[in-house]
Amino acid sequence: MAANNQLLFEAGYTAFRYQPIFGHPAPDANKRIEAVVTIAYFPQYYLFVAHLKLNKLNEARHYYELRGPLPPRLAREAQQYYQELVKAEDAQKRNP
Repeated sequence: MAANNQLLFEAGYTAFRYQPIFGHPAPDANKRIEAVVTIAYFPQYYLFVAHLKLNKLNEARHYYELRGPLPPRLAREAQQYYQELVKAEDAQKRNP
């Protein structure tokens, strides 16, 4: 499934509502916007979380592996979501 704003919106994420992420740009802790402001920009991480919340485990695993290094705040959060992913994958294997 191609990533799009609708997928993120359905999963409860509206951070990309005005900034589509088609093309899956590389994660970057200092993304330049208009060459003035920098923001933490990790679209693959947010797609991982969105797919996990929608119970699309294969896609969640795919984007988890693409996420790149995360800042400490997001890394702690990602660890919790990763544990959820592992539990969900285990449950899916037991009940196909």
